[in-house]
Amino acid sequence: MRQIVRLLVIVLCLVLSENVLADVAENGTGTAVASIGSGTSIDLTTFTVDAGSNQCLFVVLSLTVDVTGTTAVNWDQDGVPQAMTSIHTFFGSGLYVEIFRLLAPTAGNKKLHATWTGAAGGDLAAINFSGA
Repeated sequence: MRQIVRLLVIVLCLVLSENVLADVAENGTGTAVASIGSGTSIDLTTFTVDAGSNQCLFVVLSLTVDVTGTTAVNWDQDGVPQAMTSIHTFFGSGLYVEIFRLLAPTAGNKKLHATWTGAAGGDLAAINFSGA
């Protein structure tokens, strides 16, 4: 999963222009990955969005089966849930990967909660940027 997060960072860096990229910095602490052997939801509770301006939280949900139903990811699930927006989905051959983003996430150590239809194993990874 860490390779997926690194790949996401590389893609984001390639998409952003050099002028914008100079102001963007990773702005999160803690363990940024949670895994589940099988189920329909996963929680990441060990990641903190640090205080900052112009924040953007990116999340990768990777599952071991093709998901045919609905997926959803919320930041701050136990407080005031902030629904994340799906920005890209890859699937096929027994693998499902979806990338989500949230502009201006609530700062702090919050619960990141993902749900999907149909039991599957998977990983949930997060990375946050300020100055985005």
